[in-house]
Formats: sequence, C-alpha cells, structure tokens
Amino acid sequence: FSSRAAADAYFMLSVYVRGAVVVERVMTQPDHQRPTTTYQRTERLDRDAYPLTYQAALVHSFSGVADEEFERGLDLIIKGLQNSLAEQD
Repeated sequence: FSSRAAADAYFMLSVYVRGAVVVERVMTQPDHQRPTTTYQRTERLDRDAYPLTYQAALVHSFSGVADEEFERGLDLIIKGLQNSLAEQD
C-alpha cells in the first residue's frame, strides 16, 4: 500500500470498529427498548414499499451487531482492500 492507501485503510477500519462499539453501547443501556421477536422487528416496516428491507429484517435484527455479522463486515472490508491493492500491481 502507498502511505495514503494505508492511512485510508486504517481510517476505514477504525470507523467501522468504532461504529460497532457505539451501537453495542447504545444497545446495552438498561433503558433501551430492544426488539426481541421477528414481529417486533418488522411491524414498523411497510412490506409493500420496502420488500427487500422487510425480508432482510426477518433475518437480521438491525438493532445490533452479532459477532458473525461484525466479522463478515471486517472480511468484506479486507477483501476490498486486497482487491484494491491487486489492481495497483
């Protein structure tokens, strides 16, 4: 990586990790109402207006970041960085 690309990669990963930490902190506050069922996760979504988001909400809570989702995000960022580096060669 060039020094600029390395700094960009560091910043990108830092923002991702800090964002996940902030979400985790908010979600663990005692007064935070967290959806616990699929119905609660989807009741506010307009199924017809947002069919893809509705379907995604059946699988993902959008109310926090599970370890496997966090790791998948890191993997995707790292793969993107690897692809970017390969394109420079």
